[in-house]
Amino acid sequence: MEKIFIAALAFISVGIFSFWRHRTAKLFNFFLFWFFCFFVLLSFDLFMEAIVFEWLKWNGTDKNDWFFILWWGGVITWFLWGARQLLQKISD
Repeated sequence: MEKIFIAALAFISVGIFSFWRHRTAKLFNFFLFWFFCFFVLLSFDLFMEAIVFEWLKWNGTDKNDWFFILWWGGVITWFLWGARQLLQKISD
């Protein structure tokens, strides 16, 4: 669970820095979209863990490791893409 808080803190800190650096509405709207999609990813993970993996009895087994590898890959990709977009918007 602490990994999720670290990921959320990284998203928030980059967004606050970008908003502090350039107070434009377009940049802030992009950050809100970027952060909202992070919570969509988080909600998907929680749904899979609470409903699907419980139903399949995969919690506590190695059968769901592939999902977490793909999920963390998606979160990292989304973070890096958004950070790159924010940095490009700041430098323009």
